Amino acid sequence: MTGTTEQRATRVEGDPMSARAYLFISATIFALVGVMHLARVILDLPVVVGGKSFPPGLSWGGLVAATVLSIWGFRLAGHRSR
Repeated sequence: MTGTTEQRATRVEGDPMSARAYLFISATIFALVGVMHLARVILDLPVVVGGKSFPPGLSWGGLVAATVLSIWGFRLAGHRSR
């Protein structure tokens, strides 16, 4: 990559809509993951990987983490660039 640091930063930050779209898509994916964790807890669905069963408590942790990341992403996507 050629150019000064300032020129490279301008290229990366020069298109705020692509960053906003990335944040919106990421936040949407995290929201869907959170909904899946919630559905697993409500429906008491088992998760077995390689013969090992995982307790529903892990889904509560996943739900909290996915929800926080989703809210954070939507908030960042909603900010106007200055």
